[in-house]
Amino acid sequence: MSILSGFFGAREAAASEAVVTVADAPVGSTLRVEAIRPSDPARADRLAALGLVEGCELFLRQRRPSYVIDLGETTIALDRSIAREIHVRVV
Repeated sequence: MSILSGFFGAREAAASEAVVTVADAPVGSTLRVEAIRPSDPARADRLAALGLVEGCELFLRQRRPSYVIDLGETTIALDRSIAREIHVRVV
């Protein structure tokens, strides 16, 4: 193992520890929801009714034309404003 590979490996590990929004997460990654900070409290209730709550894991399938996530057996399309309110960590 070279010094560079050790360096880049540590860097990738640190990046996976960062909390980002769904809008900023890499497509094709499994994400754990750390927080949901909706601009409208009713929006949090609607997301919770779909099973999207803190601690759950989801898979980001695509970003365009809308953000598409898999949450268990459910596929959900989100617009950008909602995707920016869901804070996640790459698993």
